[in-house]
Amino acid sequence: MSYPVAVLTTRPGQGSTTFALSLAWDLALTRSVTLIDADMMGGTLADALELDTQGRSIAHLLTATRLDAALIDGQAVTHPERGSLRIIPGLRGFSGPSLGRLIPRLATSLVEMKTDFVVLDLGCPLAFPDLDSPRVTAETLGHAVRRMFVVLRDDPTFLPGSIQLLKFARVPRADLVVMKRKGSRMGRITTDVLGAQLPGYPTWQFDWDERKGQLATYEGKVLEQPGLADTLRLSAPAGRS
Repeated sequence: MSYPVAVLTTRPGQGSTTFALSLAWDLALTRSVTLIDADMMGGTLADALELDTQGRSIAHLLTATRLDAALIDGQAVTHPERGSLRIIPGLRGFSGPSLGRLIPRLATSLVEMKTDFVVLDLGCPLAFPDLDSPRVTAETLGHAVRRMFVVLRDDPTFLPGSIQLLKFARVPRADLVVMKRKGSRMGRITTDVLGAQLPGYPTWQFDWDERKGQLATYEGKVLEQPGLADTLRLSAPAGRS
């Protein structure tokens, strides 16, 4: 059985894809990992990695009458430099259904995949335009994955809206990840504000060097964060708490 985790954010541009890729890359040092680009507003993982998608994409799963683990795995491409990491490319050129409708179809199959971890890059599903309720979507995601990581930039213009959305959504089993910009004092302030406004959510800081991140994307590489999985206590064998 696989151990599915989700990475999401409250609005575009806060670094959920960077974090999901760094996490999957670190996990794949010692475990088998499937990274799924499930951002229904348009995937970016394949472009960031300059990946030859071989015509594979999560788009082929959207119209399937029945989803199973083998069908999902059939859309994965093995990373050429890390054989234990398989990536399912995201949507190109169009948006898909809200994750509140897609995830229930995937839920059973995710845990049945023949990989130790499944990492889903979800983009910003709680703010997707056709949502009826962010809380319902959060609950749906909570039933499908073991843990969720909500990525937030240490930017004061993003913070108030993110806090209000997370208070309303009540994301279950979520950790908050602050993308701390190099040289910025806002990382600690953001963490303190989140602790006061959203008590009960574990909060982590992820050092974010924007220049290095842009360079890695330009070169089709991963912004590596050694030990990230251990820090987040995600190194346990799949299927265990």
